[in-house]
Amino acid sequence: MGYDPSKNPERLILLSGKMEFEMKESAKDASRKKILDASDGPVELVMPPRILHRVRALTDVWYIEPRQTHFNPEKSDCYSEEIFSGR
Repeated sequence: MGYDPSKNPERLILLSGKMEFEMKESAKDASRKKILDASDGPVELVMPPRILHRVRALTDVWYIEPRQTHFNPEKSDCYSEEIFSGR
């Protein structure tokens, strides 16, 4: 796994649009969903490390996920849909 100190905690800043943010502690846990809506301005979501999560755009969206390091696909911190779903 990759490591980026800026992901502790992890931040997502929704600049425009509306998205569904789904998260859970582990693949076996039930997920919690939150709707982020930037209609009235940017919205920041702050999340502790090691939380599985995925986003689904409900409209066209623009968002920023600040990082201190460049994403390295060789040491990715991303998980597949099968892992998120516990399949």
